[in-house]
Amino acid sequence: KVVAALGPLSASGCEAVHPAQLHISLSRTFTLRRAQLAPFVDALSRALRARRALQLRVGPVKVLANETQSCFFGTVALAPASPADAGEARALLNAVDGVLGHFQKPPFY
Repeated sequence: KVVAALGPLSASGCEAVHPAQLHISLSRTFTLRRAQLAPFVDALSRALRARRALQLRVGPVKVLANETQSCFFGTVALAPASPADAGEARALLNAVDGVLGHFQKPPFY
């Protein structure tokens, strides 16, 4: 489905991404110094250790562009499956935001 949804982009000069190269982005790109990498991963692991699994409903594939319209992304809308999952999703995002803030990085957007 993802390749089919992104296929029309190839006619516009963009190239579809092979499914093996797909990834999930949870934040805008930010940089860390090499010495910060291990502490960041450790802090994120500690912050997420107490979080429970949650169920998400998958929505349609949409194509979005970056601010300069120079790069396009296939996205999938996700929605919590229940009110409890919505609360867990908020707690998960708050945990990630806390770690990002500790490293003087902007929160998830």
